[in-house]
Amino acid sequence: AYDAGPSNMRQLLSRWRYELAALIVAVACIGLHLKTEVTHTVGLTKGEQSSPEVRAVQLLEGRATDLKFRFRGPVAPHPDVVVVAIDEKSAQKYGLWPWPRERIAQALERLLDADVKAVGLDIEFTDEASDDSGVFRTLLSQLDASAAPPESVEAVRAELKKLATASGDEALQRAFARGGARVVQGIATFSSDDIKDFSAAKLDEYQRLLGPQLITSVPGPGGTTLELPVGRIEAYRQYSAQTPLGRFIAEGSGFGHFNFAPDVDGSIRRTPAVVKLDAPPGFLPSMPLRTAAAYLGARIVPTWDRAFNLTALQLKSPERTISWPIEGNEPFALIDYVGPGSAFRTLSVVDVIEGKVPAEQLKGKLVLIGVTLVGSSGDQRVTPFKELEPGIYTHASVASNLLMNRFLERPDTFVLWEALSMLLIGLTMAFAIPRLKSFSLKGLLMVASILVWLTIDYRLFAADLQLATIMPLANIVLSSFSLIFLGYLSVDREKLKMRNTFSRYLGEDVMEEAIKNPDKLNQGEKREMTVLFSDIRGFTTLSERMLPEKLASFINEYLSPMTRIVFDEKGTLDKYIGDAVMAFWNAPLDQPDHALRACKAAVAMLVKLEELKVKWRAENFPEFDIGVGINTGPMIVGNMGSDVRVDYTVMGDAVNLASRLEGTNKEYETRVIVGEGTWPHVKDQVIGRRLGAVRVKGKRKPVRIYELRGIGQPSGPELDAIRRFEAGIDAYTEQKWDEAAALFKGVLDIWVGDAPTRRYLEEIAWLKDNPPGAGWDGVYTATSK
Repeated sequence: AYDAGPSNMRQLLSRWRYELAALIVAVACIGLHLKTEVTHTVGLTKGEQSSPEVRAVQLLEGRATDLKFRFRGPVAPHPDVVVVAIDEKSAQKYGLWPWPRERIAQALERLLDADVKAVGLDIEFTDEASDDSGVFRTLLSQLDASAAPPESVEAVRAELKKLATASGDEALQRAFARGGARVVQGIATFSSDDIKDFSAAKLDEYQRLLGPQLITSVPGPGGTTLELPVGRIEAYRQYSAQTPLGRFIAEGSGFGHFNFAPDVDGSIRRTPAVVKLDAPPGFLPSMPLRTAAAYLGARIVPTWDRAFNLTALQLKSPERTISWPIEGNEPFALIDYVGPGSAFRTLSVVDVIEGKVPAEQLKGKLVLIGVTLVGSSGDQRVTPFKELEPGIYTHASVASNLLMNRFLERPDTFVLWEALSMLLIGLTMAFAIPRLKSFSLKGLLMVASILVWLTIDYRLFAADLQLATIMPLANIVLSSFSLIFLGYLSVDREKLKMRNTFSRYLGEDVMEEAIKNPDKLNQGEKREMTVLFSDIRGFTTLSERMLPEKLASFINEYLSPMTRIVFDEKGTLDKYIGDAVMAFWNAPLDQPDHALRACKAAVAMLVKLEELKVKWRAENFPEFDIGVGINTGPMIVGNMGSDVRVDYTVMGDAVNLASRLEGTNKEYETRVIVGEGTWPHVKDQVIGRRLGAVRVKGKRKPVRIYELRGIGQPSGPELDAIRRFEAGIDAYTEQKWDEAAALFKGVLDIWVGDAPTRRYLEEIAWLKDNPPGAGWDGVYTATSK
């Protein structure tokens, strides 16, 4: 029996209980922090919502960001950014908005007369305007037919004659033609859910007019042009956009969307710098981005990483290149607000129309025209500085950011540093708090830690770097209180019998043998073992569709037979990680065939899952698939944990690699992947193929991976397909694209629709157009776990 005497237990608890408590709090905070980081702050699909705890963190983090903006205060915007407002003063002169289009035409003409560099319109011109010129012509003819002396009505006749020949649309058309590329019109995008609101003719017209406006290529080497892989690059996606009337689209003129991307609390803190449209396919830049490009005489060039995540938007001009960074986990750019609307120079449009603004005050400026009338346009937004602010000022902040090349950034590495900081702070608290005698000193340490973090946070924010605020502070507070509370609790706990402990993860026969030799369990040892990870695909979606009690029953029905399969193959169940199963072989008992046993267990899991699917289908339960990762190598196995609690488990690089291999199934659309440490032990007893080599997250050295397809030996067409596939990989690695493509197509003739084969063919098609160069090794680099 396991000897956990009172004296030994008290000693262990006394030595490690604070560190364990701090570690638990830190890991929980880090876990929620990481979950929040990978959960979209802005819903990308209709109805997308985050979990309550993530939503709470997002709400609080957003408020913390607002406080940092307000504490920093306004900063000077770029001096060339000017807002021309359709404001209360203008409404008193011309009436409530919307106005006849000749008014906007007049404003544009005045701005062009003043030689502005660029004009962005936060206004749509999508519908035909009513034309009153016919009414004025009728009045003019009636006046001419009257008996009134000509000299008494001459002024009225002149005004009616001017109105009778005027057309707002014609005047606006002339202004746009004159402005050309200097004038950018704002348009609104719409999703596929909104297609029903437009006729087929309108949709066709939008596509025709949008085509020349979209970004579909980038400059290549030597003055060439490269087509963008629009379909593969991750970006904020919409179906299409509602264009202005065709008559308003002059040669060289540009469109820019003015869509916003509110956070979960409705505040605008980030913007979709570009929108990926489906019809026609391409990237539509935002109105302030396109206006800034017109001002700079620059071309907008998207950049992306190897995983086809949008990373930045560059404004490339002969003089300089400005790179606007995109958030790592979301296809949006953070807005570095310069302040409230009052921070910008704002002119009333009536003053511009009436020529009250000297031309030298407008020459060479970037002008944004928008409605600031409260209640007239609905274009009132929540920003960090004000609860209600006209949207034109958010566009102005974006334009100022671009012209000043100053952006609020959150580098991907910040997440790692924040996690490490939370862990370090927790362990520091665990060391310091037990050694402080008074409660006041313990509280003072907590407050001091909070102030230090807030100081670092603010100083980085002042340097345009956004650090997380909420979860690091929560970690400090929770760690402090848990450690203080733990100091007042007894460290004694009831001793558990070994049978009750180990029956959770050992089969009955293995457990009986282990009990006979408890030394095998008590201390860690290094040995070669095989570990297996299996995980449900799409578990989050599955859990959202089921009631909690139904989900629990459903998962238990899945986990029970999977656990029996592990026990049938004499494996040790390490733990359940939510919906995942972790098991290992060759401990605590010696098992020379441990690698084969793990492979047999994986195949049996897939067979059992298909049986369960038949049952679930009959009961109208949702179906899912699983991914399995297997790896063999040296591991540390034994009772590990703290003086409070221990678990019989394994650890080491080989274990971590098995976990990464399980996740790699998503990239190759396979079900079971085994590592290069396992394959030599089983290659003559299983059906499988080499998938290539990957460089998993956190590792520099690539590893070969193999797909396990069954137990036995391949023959006939299956053997031919495997040989063709592996020969294709070799040709692919040597950059023999045509040879590799031919071999992979031969695989598809045998295995129709094979996902890994299709994946390689897609990569070959891309690499043929984008040669990787001499240093390329053909290794896929995983960017996630």
